[in-house]
Order: sequence, then structure tokens, then C-alpha cells
Amino acid sequence: MSQQNLNQIVIDYLAKKGYTRTEATLRAESAQHDISGPMPNSNGPTGPPKHVEAFEALKNWVDDALDIYKPELRRLLWPIFAHSFLSLISSLWMREGRKLFDLYKNLFMQDHAQDVRALERISLPEHLQDNATAKLYRENKYRLTVSEPAFFHLMQFLEGLADNKGRLLIPILESQCNIKLADRASDDRYSFAALLARGKETQDLPAEDEGIPGHHPGSAYTGDKPGLDGVLTKVRLGKLPMETELEGDVRAELEEIDEKQPPGVGEDSLVKTHEMINIKQEEDDEGPSRGDIPYPPSTARDVAMEVQKIRENRDRFRIEKNARTGGIGPSMSVCMFTFHNTFDSVTCIDFSGDNNLAAVGTSESYIRVWSIDGKAISTVDSSMPPSNSHRLIGHSGPVYAVAFAPATESSSDIEGISETRTHWLLSSSADSTIRLWNLDAWQQIVVYKGHHGPVWDLCWSPFGHYFVTGGHDKTARLWATDKVRHLRLLAGHDDGVDVVAYHPNTAYVFTASSDRTVRMYAVTNGQAVRMFTGHPNPITALACSKDGKQLASGDDAGNIFLWDLASGRLFKRLKGHGKGGIWSLSYSVESTVLVSGGADGTVRVWDVHPAAKPYTNQPSGNASVAQIAGSGTTDSTKDGAASGGGGAQSSTVATTSTAVGTMTSSIGGTGKRRKDDVVSWEQISAFATKKSPVYKVKVTGRNLVIAGGTIVPSQGKKLFERPIGSLSSRSRLEPLPWQDFFEQELFLPHQLDDSQIMHHAYLTSPRIGGPLFVTHHGAGSSGLSFAAFTKEIRALLPDAGVLSLDCRGHGLTVQTPEPDITDLELGVLSSDLGFVVKATQDQMHWKTSPDIVLIGHSLGGAVTTDLAKKGMLNPKVLAYAVLDVVEGSALDALQSMETYLSTRPTGFPSLASGIEWHSRSRTIRNQISARVSVPALLHDISSSPATFLASSSAAASDPKPWKWRTDLSATKPFWENWFTGLSSKFLTAVPGAGKLLLLAGTDRLDKELMIGQMQGKYQLQVFPEAGHFVHEDQPAKTAQVMADFFRRNDRGALVLPPKVGAMKK
Repeated sequence: MSQQNLNQIVIDYLAKKGYTRTEATLRAESAQHDISGPMPNSNGPTGPPKHVEAFEALKNWVDDALDIYKPELRRLLWPIFAHSFLSLISSLWMREGRKLFDLYKNLFMQDHAQDVRALERISLPEHLQDNATAKLYRENKYRLTVSEPAFFHLMQFLEGLADNKGRLLIPILESQCNIKLADRASDDRYSFAALLARGKETQDLPAEDEGIPGHHPGSAYTGDKPGLDGVLTKVRLGKLPMETELEGDVRAELEEIDEKQPPGVGEDSLVKTHEMINIKQEEDDEGPSRGDIPYPPSTARDVAMEVQKIRENRDRFRIEKNARTGGIGPSMSVCMFTFHNTFDSVTCIDFSGDNNLAAVGTSESYIRVWSIDGKAISTVDSSMPPSNSHRLIGHSGPVYAVAFAPATESSSDIEGISETRTHWLLSSSADSTIRLWNLDAWQQIVVYKGHHGPVWDLCWSPFGHYFVTGGHDKTARLWATDKVRHLRLLAGHDDGVDVVAYHPNTAYVFTASSDRTVRMYAVTNGQAVRMFTGHPNPITALACSKDGKQLASGDDAGNIFLWDLASGRLFKRLKGHGKGGIWSLSYSVESTVLVSGGADGTVRVWDVHPAAKPYTNQPSGNASVAQIAGSGTTDSTKDGAASGGGGAQSSTVATTSTAVGTMTSSIGGTGKRRKDDVVSWEQISAFATKKSPVYKVKVTGRNLVIAGGTIVPSQGKKLFERPIGSLSSRSRLEPLPWQDFFEQELFLPHQLDDSQIMHHAYLTSPRIGGPLFVTHHGAGSSGLSFAAFTKEIRALLPDAGVLSLDCRGHGLTVQTPEPDITDLELGVLSSDLGFVVKATQDQMHWKTSPDIVLIGHSLGGAVTTDLAKKGMLNPKVLAYAVLDVVEGSALDALQSMETYLSTRPTGFPSLASGIEWHSRSRTIRNQISARVSVPALLHDISSSPATFLASSSAAASDPKPWKWRTDLSATKPFWENWFTGLSSKFLTAVPGAGKLLLLAGTDRLDKELMIGQMQGKYQLQVFPEAGHFVHEDQPAKTAQVMADFFRRNDRGALVLPPKVGAMKK
């Protein structure tokens, strides 16, 4: 037991008995406060600080404030709330802190949901050091900009609060906040007109300069030095000039084409178009020089590509800035490709620049490339049969991003010009690698290594050769295809880099992170030159305009923000997408129109240069639906993955709708608008699919829109939930807090002869008359292995409770002093479990123990059976269940246990990689279970006290600092003791009690259990689709079986048949 836990137990006792002076003294000493002053007044209890009452008074005052000040005053509530909560926890007022948090957390879920969920995990002072969000708030100041009148109005109110409540809040503003006072005259954002307009907005999003660390809008500097605050680095957003030799070759080709194919009436020549888009620059558009960004010498293919780009630009569908009049926008069409029967395995989609190929990455670690027109794809390997698709195998984890190298449509109508089709594909994966594939040989060429953890996204430079990647390790990296090591390491984000994008002139790259910021880096030196903040949710999509002056960012709440790169300021917010996130953005050639696609199954077209007045009529896309392309099919496999090599070509969609990975294409839209969408008037069109989330949108060089998505036509499917391994896969590796599954955690002191154990357990209390499921985990696991089960059983039996402990040597249960070898003898563990059940009853003040159902997995099955045999909890034990452990097979498996342990990773670079390993290795086959249970299995030795490390310096440099909490190899002396005699005890432990054996396979039954099963002594249930952790792999099915098992043995529900005499009446 830690000293702090012991102090808290004594403090709670003193408070309960009313010993206020002694309590105050001990609390002050525990917090290392100076107590040399006078003792607390004995005439009345001191009590906890009145943060709850003070915050309630402040909230009510803000709600009643003038409308012109209300939006900015509301922004002050969040830092005051967060620091009040953290202050209470650190001062050992845990109950008051939880009360404040639970009462008001919902006020901030819209703008600060991620931080609220992170802080929700804190219940003890020890948690403050382990919680990254808490450390961020305590070590940095929260920046806010407030108008002078509003701030002075606030201070007057706080100073006038009764009972000195204002003194609790004013220090937070002074020491924990960096408040910038804005003068109305010098800042247009705080003029009366702006304040009045802001007060009328229905959604007040955080300001660009708000937050931690907080910064001047656009500036990448986050410090407090006045001389640097607000200084914007000059950026060169103009075009990258052509090489002199390349420009001459392109001009010569264009002149020859103009001579052979003269332009039509009113049509510009190709040479003039070339001068307009590649030569002419606006006066203020300074661009980078060729010397700043070295590229390989140009080739004939480069000439052909530039020529084709110019032809596409001249012949494109034009969208001018004044094209939108009278509420009618450009009549853009969308070609949507839908991938059927993918069984949620598709994680990402990309289309080639020549519009001939489509590539998808899958959670099964392979990539499949299709021809869009259904024709056979060419290959240099004559031994490969003709096929309209190819599979690329090489990654050892889910593929999170694929990207074709830049290409253009081939100029087949011009003789002597080189082909410009796609030859290369990049992919990134959870295996921490980026791979370069050749699309002529269909082989892997290079493996790029450098990231630590999953690589979430990648993007080619507009001219090829270079590419940028972003990963879970909080960094982005700049690469060249001819170098296996990265050229630049781009650091600065506080969380994983989820999305990356390139500037059209290749001089800058953009990175977006789950820390809700976007950063702009110069590729020449790797320094951040802009930072954009204001998104209330993690960012999931980025796109830079073709003219290089704007950046669009979309988040997982459906918001699109438009940023001006020169000033670094937000100039527009677009709303219209439903919940689930925006997954792809793309600008038109003119940079006047933005196209977006996302989880709500729509493709939306936005006017980014709107007219001065909003239009009242908001039209939706209404193009007709038409099937336009052949479909490629492949052989079906059991799990929905396509088999290698492809298959026969089909000409109609109908005959291929059941094939794996079938592609259909359509042009269309719908006039329906979803009820929950609040649509900005800048929206031009909305094209809705029936059931397909949109993974990718792309505006071609001719201003045509291509989109791609998937669909799994199964009943009960959440159609707009992004599949595992998508751009939001990062969030699928984040730990889930135990509070999402249990009501509370318990610390139960247990005094032994020579030591003390602080038992740790998770509890969801039963309601009156409800049963208590007491669970015990297996060796090396923790009480959180039953978290997902707890949530499911509570849904089926609302009155039921669950008590799930961490056994000694596991989870958060601590023995003091720590023994050299933890005693894990079976009798000791079963006695521990009996003690925890009784101690829980005492601590929760239950007058009588509820009826108990014992459940144990693996080692836990042996423990619960031994406890039932001892009769420590009788007569309250209704039934007991054992999960996937049988005496005979368990003893046989011990012979290979050491071999298995030697194959496990010794550690992980991050908590997320540990979760990912358990999922990918199918150790735990349910991702929700893995996210909640795996964090309890690991601990970060780099943040542990040096006394617990062989070498603190070695731990700091360990690339895999997340180690196993429990050394399973050290438990070897107890292995046989756990399982010997298990079958006999299981069959005879509690006469009359229900018995259930839940297995992952019937081959695990030994002779004694097989005879008992035939005699009907126990219930046998088999989940053949589950692994060893049946309750984690199949929590819903396990809960259903347990609910039925309880009902079958519930004594309170026993109904006797009526007497014969009563029936005669």
C-alpha cells in the first residue's frame, strides 16, 4: 500500500467521525503544506474547498451575461473547470473533484470531448503523473483572447462572490491561463459588430489562438516571448518554375501540336495556355527556386506529362469565380466506384493520375489494384495470366494508406510522345514500414523504415520523387524514393500524425494530428512556418488548393475549415456533413470549388469563393444514375479477401455483385437531405450514396470528380461506421478508460503477517435483488479482461453487478514490501478472492451479500472452483462457471508454455503498438476488449522510478519501454499446483449449485469431464469461433450464456407447480 493511499483511508475515517481539526492537519501534512499557522477554527468544520459552488455561480452568471460577451465568457469556463478538477484531485479532495467533474463535464463535450475523456480517467493523485492530458494542462498555460470589457466585467463578479468563492477561481486565471486582452479599436474580431454577430451564431467553435500551448493565429511559435509572439515566417506560395531545358522541350512540343491540331474558334492555343499557367505569375506570388528543391534531371516522360497537363487544363470543364449566380452552382458530376463484399476489410482507396487504376489497402495486410474499365492490366511477366486486378503482398499489418505516383492520361492521339501512365505505388502499414511497388512487374522494390509504430498516411510530391509520411510516433518524415532513410524529421505535434499533404509548389508539407492542430513545414529546413488551431475534434482530411493559397481541413465531427496560408488565419467554416467524419478533400483546378466525402455517405461540393450574400435556395445534385463501366471480379474466399491473380472479366454489374471486391461505378446524386445536417449556404451540391461511406474523392485535371467507397449489405450493419484500419484507425488503437465499463474501482487493504496487500478491483454494484458476478482473470491478465463482458451482462440483466479483481502480482494490486517471488499458490489466490468479496461488502455497506455467480478464466477458473470447494462464500454461491480451462489439456499445455513465452515480444514502443499486436496476432480477437484490457497488462518503465530499474539510463533509451507487468515465466513453480485436481473439484465443489464449462473447442475435454457431461452434471457451451480468451473475443455471446445460466439457477425466480387440489378448484 502506498503512503498516499494509507493517508487517504485515514482522512476518510476522520471526516466520517467528524474529527475536523485532525483531518485538516493530516491533509495539510500529506499535501506538504505549511501548517505552522493557526489551527482550523474548531467552531465549525473546515470542509473541502467550495469549487462546485463557485463554478456553479460562475456558470449561472455567464448564462445571464449580455449576449455580446457571452460567447467569449463561455470559453473561459473550460480552463477554470479543468484546473478546478485537477486542483481538487491533487489536494486529495477526490470525492469533491469527481462531483464537480460529473456535474459539468457534459457542458464541454462538444468542443473538448477528447480532453474530457482523458481527464475522466483520473480519480487519484497518482493518476495525475500518468495522464498525458493532465500533465499538459498542469505544465502549460491555457491561452485565451478576451475583450477588455468582458474580462473586467468577469473580475468584478469574481471579486464580489460571497464566501470568498472568487478566491478559488481568480488564481486559476492568474497562474494557469495566459489571457490576452483585446482592444476593440485595434482588433476587428472584438468590435461591437463582430461581438453582436458572434452572439447570434448557433455554434461557437474555439478561437484559432485558444488552447494549450496556444499561439498567435497562424504563427508556429508557441512561447511567451513578446518579441516573437505573432511573428509570421514569410512563405513563398508561388509556382515552382520549370527547368529551363524542360520548358524549352515542352514549348516545342506544344508548338508542334498547335500546328498539327490548330485550336478551335474561341479556344486558346496550347502555347498560350502554357504561358498562362506555368510562366505568368502574379506580382505578390513569389515561389521557390529550383535550387531549393533538387529534382532528378527531367526525362521524355516529364515532357509528355507537362504537355498533357496543359491540354487537360485548356480542355477542362471551367468553374470560374463568378460561375455561381442566383443560387445555382456549377453542375458538377460525380463518378462513384463502390467496392462490394469487402467485409469491412478495406481501409483506404486511391485512384491513379491516369484514371486507369484503383487501389485499396486492407486490414488483412495486402493491397489489391483494379483496372477501372475492367480490362486486363499489362505486366512485364509473361507467365502471369491476363487479369483485371493484381494483389500485392508484403506488409505484415493492416495497410492504412496507398498512393499512386503522379501520372496523367496518355496522349494516344499524338504520335511520338512518351506514355505517361502510372508505374509506381506507395503504401504504409501498421508494421511501421512504407513500401514502394512497381506496377509493371507487380513486385515490391523498396522498404522504407524509420517510424516507430503504425504509419497512418502518406502523400507524393506533385512532381514525384519525394513523399511525406505521418505516423503514430508523433512525427512526419520526408523521403526520397532513391534513399532508404528519411531526409527530414518533422516534429512538434503532441499526438500521432494522422494526415499529411503536399503544397503544389513542393516547398511545404502539411501535417494534421489528433492533437487537433495542423502544421505547415518548410521542406528545405524542416521548420514549422505555420500552425492552424481551432478544430474541436481530431482532423481526418487535408487538401491544399491548386493555386497554393488555401488549405482545407476536415475533422471527424463533419466540420471543414478553410485557411489562408499567407496570413495563417481561418476565413471560412463549412458545415453540412453528418457525424462520422470527413475522410477526403479535393480542390478544383481553379481552386474555387472544394469537394468532400465522408462517413455520412455523401459527396459534397462547396463554393470556397462565395458571393457577398448567402443564397436562400440550396440545390442538391440531381444527375441521373447510370451504370457506365465493366466490373472486375476475383475468386471468393472465406473471410472476404480477394485471392491472388484475379479472375474472369464480366461485363455487367448484376452478374458480379456477389464476387469479392467487385467494383461498380455510377454517376448520380439525390435531392434528399439528412435531418441532422446543418448545411452552410456555401454548399453547391450534395450527392448521396445509398449505403456507401466515401473514402476518397478526387477532382481530375479536367474538373471531373471521382469518388470511391465500400458497402457490406448485411442486416444490422452500422453502414456509416468506418471499418477497422481506416484513417481513423489511430483512434481504434487508443486505450479505453475503465470508467466506460465499470462504475468504480476499489482499493481494499489486506494485512498479512509480514506484508500488506492493497487489492485492486473494479465494481459495478448490483441493484436490490440482483446477482453479483464475481470474476477472476487468467495468469498474466487483469480484472479489465471482463470489462466488455460487464457492459454486455448489464444490458441483459440491468439489476446485476460485477466484481472483477486484479489478483496479486497483476494489474494494480500492490504488495508492500514487494516480495522477491509473489506467492501465487492456488489456496492463497482463492483466499484472496474470498477476502475481496467480503471486503467489498463491508466497504459498500451492503447489509447482506447478494447471490453470487463465480466466473473464472483459465487460472481464474481454478481459483473460483477452489473457492467454491472451500465454501467461504456459501450459501450465497448460486453457481460457478469455468472459461476455457480443463485439467488434462492445461497440464499438457504447460510443457510448451515456455516456448510460447519466448516468442512473445519483450516489450512495445508504445501502448498503441501493444494493443495492435494483441489484435493482429489474434491473441484477443475483439478490438474493444483489446483496447480496454491490454493497457493493464503493460507499464512504461521509462516513467517508473529509477529504483525499480536495473539502469534508469538504459530504460530511458529502450526503444520498447512498455513492458509486461507480470513476468509469467516467474510463475512457473505454481503452474501444476493451479490445475491439478481441477476436474474433480469442478464436478463436486458445491452440491446443488449450477455448473457451466465454456470452451473454445470440445477437443479440450478430459475423460473425467466427458463422463460428467454425459451424466448431465454440468452445462457445456462451446464457442468454436473464439480463441482462448473467449469472454474477450465474444463478450456479447458470453454475457448471453451467463444471463441464461443465472436465470436457470436463480432461486428467487423458482416457481413451484400448483397443488392438484388447487387445480381441481
